[in-house]
Amino acid sequence: MWRWLKNVKMIWRGSQSDPLLKYKWIIANYWTIEDYLRELFKEDTDKLVYKMLSENELNTMFNNRLKDNFYEVEDIFEQVKEYDIL
Repeated sequence: MWRWLKNVKMIWRGSQSDPLLKYKWIIANYWTIEDYLRELFKEDTDKLVYKMLSENELNTMFNNRLKDNFYEVEDIFEQVKEYDIL
């Protein structure tokens, strides 16, 4: 489970390589997915609010956003598949 999303599995391949995320049959690099979704979150969050919140509060907000807007997660996995991005 990744970020409390039951449909997305994290695959840890040891300390020398990046983890992978798996959604349905699509496997992608953890950082490709994480960075893209974090950027969307940052763009959509008020800059002042973003600066005032702690890392823990931001993570909670980010996790809630992913749960509430799972279509964004599905979309990025589809893009990874379509453009063969790992």
